Amino acid sequence: MEPTGSGKPDLDPLHLNVPDHTNWSRNNIAEAIPGVCTALGFTFWFEPNNLGVLRGFRAVGACGRSEVKMPERPEDFFFGAFFGQAAINLGAQQPFFDRVPLYSRSTMEEVMMSKDGDGPAVGGRRPAFRFPVSRVARMLWTALWLPRRQAALRLETDRWWTRAVGAGKPRTIEGAVDTIVDAHDRFVRIMETHMATGMIMGLLYARLARLVASAGHPGLETELVTGARGIDETEVLNDLWEVAHGRTGLDDFIRRHGFHGTAEGQLSEPSWREDPTLLASQIEEMRVRPEEQSPGSLQRARERSRAEAQRSFLAQLPVAQRTKARLLLGLARRFVQLRETSKASFLRVIDAARCAARALGDRLANAAALESARHIFHLTLSEIADPAFRDDPAALRETIARRIAQRETYLNIELPFSFSGVPKPLDRQPQETKPEDAETGEPGMPKTIAGMGVSRGIAEGRVRVLTGSDGDARIESGEILVCPTTDPSWAGLLMLASGAVIDMGGSLSHGAVVARELGIPCVMNTGNGSNILRTGDRVRMDGSTGIVEILQASPTGGPAPP
Repeated sequence: MEPTGSGKPDLDPLHLNVPDHTNWSRNNIAEAIPGVCTALGFTFWFEPNNLGVLRGFRAVGACGRSEVKMPERPEDFFFGAFFGQAAINLGAQQPFFDRVPLYSRSTMEEVMMSKDGDGPAVGGRRPAFRFPVSRVARMLWTALWLPRRQAALRLETDRWWTRAVGAGKPRTIEGAVDTIVDAHDRFVRIMETHMATGMIMGLLYARLARLVASAGHPGLETELVTGARGIDETEVLNDLWEVAHGRTGLDDFIRRHGFHGTAEGQLSEPSWREDPTLLASQIEEMRVRPEEQSPGSLQRARERSRAEAQRSFLAQLPVAQRTKARLLLGLARRFVQLRETSKASFLRVIDAARCAARALGDRLANAAALESARHIFHLTLSEIADPAFRDDPAALRETIARRIAQRETYLNIELPFSFSGVPKPLDRQPQETKPEDAETGEPGMPKTIAGMGVSRGIAEGRVRVLTGSDGDARIESGEILVCPTTDPSWAGLLMLASGAVIDMGGSLSHGAVVARELGIPCVMNTGNGSNILRTGDRVRMDGSTGIVEILQASPTGGPAPP
């Protein structure tokens, strides 16, 4: 295997140069890869998000075998980085979405990106003859075998991860390189399944949205897709609750779920396996919560609420439509669960690569090839896979020093969510709340923030702005979580919050799915809610309308925790 995307001498692993006509978005991808990448982190994701995604398109009938190959030009990449921050190329992917049977770029953008698309409305009718029978047959076949494929993939990946970070942990330089390359190859295969699952899930969700709207209940789909047993994040929360209440040990929890961690899509960031103290604040807060606030109790309440909503919805449909509606509901919930399953699988291979990279860094630092073991993350996947990469230690250190300085600069840059060509960094200063304006909000501060309602309910309380899910991140009873984005490591914080307001994402983003399972109101895609709101502000949020009303600014104007 020869890793692609970083072996070209003219390709900067942290910043692409692309023509102005290309359209990019950080929405959705930023919850998988938050913050600024390292060279190894970006190049580890690069091929899975290009070749793996293309394979996923082929699985659902959007392209033929001959089209499944790595793009050559940066403007054709599906995935890239600007100032170290991951983004997806909408212009390159949209034509493939239009070729998915019964799908479109509009469907993708509305259910995954929370924006209006250029195509017909979600669920808009398309003539059956638009797609060859062979494409439709391929998509149906994929939908049929995906559940079994996902189950087998999860079992295989879990066993491999357990060995790769345990008994099979690399002991040599060659062994560490082999594990990283193996993890990367597995990631490509898992991404094929993840992409296909996501597209079928999006299609089912869009059809359900159309059906409930035609029955006079627009937005009810967010209530109807909850209550699916076996979602990875709810299993994590149930097990962590058991740890907090002394019914099982932390070591057992780490053996099952230790691949999660802070900014877990970033290869260089620690996992719970490496640093269990990252869970300290969540365990502490769970310990003082009563049993009726346990994840299991919250999910059972959500199941009852969903069952009641489903009964009410079905009762208003013509009898002839009810069987079709029940099938659609069951499939939509099942594929939401499957998408989270494939996400957990690729997080396991990322953690195995993380473990191997640290082992490789340690050995190279001991051999004086690197000044620090952590410097391994500033090399690309192709550089690591090439045995000659350490033949010239001076050149190696020069490359690493340049990339470290480059990334330090990028850490202070904020980018828009959507842009054309190379984005211009934003000049955005955090809002400050003055004590004398505490009752009405400071001059120029908006009274409301508008987003996308993705989990029904109304919550009123104090804001807690968090930018990370590390061990110092905590949520107190009654607080509303406000953050830029979430990944699976945020599930515990979402469970402890009375509501969530998230800068980016759509109705099928991670934060939205978990909030619905926990039964807390959630507003997504506020754009810059975490920049406007401050810890201590009092707000009222509506998870149906997507409106966050600022009732009272914090008298102290406390800054958001780091």
